[in-house]
Amino acid sequence: QWYAEYFRALRNFDEAMNEVKRAQELDPLSPHFDTFVGVAHFNLGNLDAAFKQWWRVIEIAPNFLMTHFFLTGAYVKLGRAEEAIAEAQIAVKLSVRGSLFLGSLGYAYGMAEKRIEALAVIDELKEKYGAGEAHGFNFAQVFTGLRDNNQAIVWLERDFEDGNTVMLT
Repeated sequence: QWYAEYFRALRNFDEAMNEVKRAQELDPLSPHFDTFVGVAHFNLGNLDAAFKQWWRVIEIAPNFLMTHFFLTGAYVKLGRAEEAIAEAQIAVKLSVRGSLFLGSLGYAYGMAEKRIEALAVIDELKEKYGAGEAHGFNFAQVFTGLRDNNQAIVWLERDFEDGNTVMLT
Protein backbone atom coordinates (compact mmCIF):
# COMPACT_ATOMS: atom_id res chain seq x y z
CA GLN A 1 0.00 0.00 0.00
CA TRP A 2 2.85 2.39 0.73
CA TYR A 3 4.37 1.55 -2.62
CA ALA A 4 0.98 2.46 -4.11
CA GLU A 5 1.16 5.79 -2.26
CA TYR A 6 4.59 6.36 -3.75
CA PHE A 7 3.17 5.88 -7.25
CA ARG A 8 0.19 8.09 -6.40
CA ALA A 9 2.59 10.86 -5.36
CA LEU A 10 4.28 10.48 -8.74
CA ARG A 11 0.82 10.66 -10.36
CA ASN A 12 1.37 7.20 -11.86
CA PHE A 13 -2.16 6.08 -11.07
CA ASP A 14 -2.06 2.82 -13.02
CA GLU A 15 0.89 1.55 -10.98
CA ALA A 16 -0.74 2.83 -7.80
CA MET A 17 -3.82 0.76 -8.61
CA ASN A 18 -1.70 -2.33 -9.31
CA GLU A 19 0.10 -2.04 -5.97
CA VAL A 20 -2.96 -1.31 -3.84
CA LYS A 21 -4.81 -4.22 -5.48
CA ARG A 22 -1.86 -6.42 -4.55
CA ALA A 23 -2.09 -5.21 -0.94
CA GLN A 24 -5.82 -5.91 -0.97
CA GLU A 25 -5.19 -9.46 -2.19
CA LEU A 26 -2.77 -10.01 0.69
CA ASP A 27 -5.29 -8.75 3.24
CA PRO A 28 -8.79 -8.85 1.72
CA LEU A 29 -10.49 -7.85 4.99
CA SER A 30 -8.55 -4.62 5.49
CA PRO A 31 -10.75 -1.50 5.35
CA HIS A 32 -7.53 0.47 4.88
CA PHE A 33 -6.61 -1.29 1.64
CA ASP A 34 -10.22 -1.28 0.45
CA THR A 35 -10.36 2.50 1.01
CA PHE A 36 -7.19 3.03 -0.98
CA VAL A 37 -8.56 0.93 -3.84
CA GLY A 38 -11.34 3.52 -3.92
CA VAL A 39 -8.73 6.30 -3.98
CA ALA A 40 -6.97 4.60 -6.88
CA HIS A 41 -10.25 4.32 -8.79
CA PHE A 42 -10.97 7.99 -8.13
CA ASN A 43 -7.51 9.04 -9.34
CA LEU A 44 -8.05 7.05 -12.52
CA GLY A 45 -11.38 8.80 -13.10
CA ASN A 46 -13.48 5.73 -12.29
CA LEU A 47 -15.89 7.62 -10.07
CA ASP A 48 -18.62 4.99 -9.88
CA ALA A 49 -16.10 2.34 -8.89
CA ALA A 50 -14.53 4.65 -6.30
CA PHE A 51 -17.83 5.45 -4.60
CA LYS A 52 -18.97 1.84 -4.76
CA GLN A 53 -15.73 0.81 -3.06
CA TRP A 54 -15.98 3.47 -0.35
CA TRP A 55 -19.63 2.71 0.42
CA ARG A 56 -18.72 -0.98 0.66
CA VAL A 57 -16.09 -0.10 3.29
CA ILE A 58 -18.58 2.04 5.23
CA GLU A 59 -21.07 -0.83 5.17
CA ILE A 60 -18.48 -3.15 6.71
CA ALA A 61 -16.56 -0.65 8.87
CA PRO A 62 -18.69 2.50 9.34
CA ASN A 63 -16.20 4.06 11.73
CA PHE A 64 -13.17 3.70 9.50
CA LEU A 65 -11.94 7.27 9.54
CA MET A 66 -9.95 7.43 6.30
CA THR A 67 -12.90 6.41 4.15
CA HIS A 68 -14.83 9.45 5.36
CA PHE A 69 -11.74 11.61 4.80
CA PHE A 70 -11.41 10.57 1.16
CA LEU A 71 -15.16 10.85 0.57
CA THR A 72 -14.90 14.45 1.77
CA GLY A 73 -12.32 15.29 -0.87
CA ALA A 74 -14.18 13.43 -3.60
CA TYR A 75 -17.44 15.21 -2.85
CA VAL A 76 -15.69 18.59 -2.84
CA LYS A 77 -14.12 17.87 -6.23
CA LEU A 78 -17.53 16.94 -7.58
CA GLY A 79 -19.13 20.12 -6.23
CA ARG A 80 -21.31 18.21 -3.76
CA ALA A 81 -20.70 20.57 -0.84
CA GLU A 82 -23.28 19.36 1.67
CA GLU A 83 -22.20 15.74 1.29
CA ALA A 84 -18.56 16.79 1.65
CA ILE A 85 -19.31 18.68 4.84
CA ALA A 86 -21.31 15.76 6.25
CA GLU A 87 -18.44 13.32 5.60
CA ALA A 88 -15.90 15.77 7.02
CA GLN A 89 -17.97 16.18 10.18
CA ILE A 90 -18.00 12.40 10.63
CA ALA A 91 -14.21 12.28 10.16
CA VAL A 92 -13.69 15.10 12.68
CA LYS A 93 -15.85 13.29 15.21
CA LEU A 94 -14.15 9.92 14.67
CA SER A 95 -10.70 11.52 14.94
CA VAL A 96 -11.67 13.31 18.16
CA ARG A 97 -11.14 16.63 16.37
CA GLY A 98 -7.80 15.73 14.80
CA SER A 99 -6.10 18.60 12.99
CA LEU A 100 -5.87 16.92 9.56
CA PHE A 101 -9.59 16.25 9.64
CA LEU A 102 -10.43 19.71 10.96
CA GLY A 103 -8.42 21.13 8.06
CA SER A 104 -10.45 19.01 5.67
CA LEU A 105 -13.69 20.22 7.24
CA GLY A 106 -12.51 23.83 6.96
CA TYR A 107 -11.61 23.20 3.32
CA ALA A 108 -15.09 21.82 2.63
CA TYR A 109 -16.69 24.80 4.39
CA GLY A 110 -14.58 27.20 2.37
CA MET A 111 -15.39 25.50 -0.92
CA ALA A 112 -19.07 25.64 0.04
CA GLU A 113 -18.69 29.40 0.68
CA LYS A 114 -19.43 28.94 4.38
CA ARG A 115 -16.83 31.46 5.45
CA ILE A 116 -17.94 31.86 9.07
CA GLU A 117 -17.72 28.11 9.66
CA ALA A 118 -14.31 27.92 7.94
CA LEU A 119 -12.99 30.77 10.07
CA ALA A 120 -14.25 28.98 13.20
CA VAL A 121 -12.13 25.98 12.16
CA ILE A 122 -9.12 28.28 11.81
CA ASP A 123 -9.72 29.53 15.36
CA GLU A 124 -9.79 25.96 16.64
CA LEU A 125 -6.64 25.13 14.69
CA LYS A 126 -4.88 28.17 16.23
CA GLU A 127 -5.47 26.71 19.68
CA LYS A 128 -4.13 23.35 18.54
CA TYR A 129 -1.15 24.98 16.83
CA GLY A 130 -0.22 26.75 20.05
CA ALA A 131 -0.28 23.37 21.81
CA GLY A 132 1.81 21.71 19.08
CA GLU A 133 -1.18 19.68 17.85
CA ALA A 134 -1.58 21.28 14.41
CA HIS A 135 0.64 22.19 11.48
CA GLY A 136 0.70 24.91 8.88
CA PHE A 137 -0.60 22.37 6.38
CA ASN A 138 -3.89 22.23 8.30
CA PHE A 139 -4.30 26.00 7.98
CA ALA A 140 -3.34 25.80 4.30
CA GLN A 141 -6.18 23.31 3.78
CA VAL A 142 -8.71 25.80 5.11
CA PHE A 143 -7.24 28.84 3.36
CA THR A 144 -7.24 26.93 0.08
CA GLY A 145 -10.94 26.25 0.53
CA LEU A 146 -11.45 29.95 1.24
CA ARG A 147 -9.52 30.67 -1.97
CA ASP A 148 -6.92 32.65 -0.05
CA ASN A 149 -3.85 31.18 -1.70
CA ASN A 150 -1.53 33.82 -0.22
CA GLN A 151 -2.35 32.71 3.34
CA ALA A 152 -2.16 29.04 2.32
CA ILE A 153 1.36 29.62 1.02
CA VAL A 154 2.37 31.54 4.17
CA TRP A 155 1.38 28.54 6.29
CA LEU A 156 3.05 26.01 3.97
CA GLU A 157 6.25 28.07 4.03
CA ARG A 158 6.10 28.11 7.82
CA ASP A 159 5.96 24.30 7.79
CA PHE A 160 8.86 24.17 5.35
CA GLU A 161 10.96 26.54 7.45
CA ASP A 162 10.21 24.48 10.55
CA GLY A 163 11.25 21.29 8.75
CA ASN A 164 7.77 19.85 9.11
CA THR A 165 7.25 16.67 7.13
CA VAL A 166 3.44 16.61 7.49
CA MET A 167 2.78 18.15 4.07
CA LEU A 168 1.00 15.65 1.85
CA THR A 169 1.18 15.17 -1.91
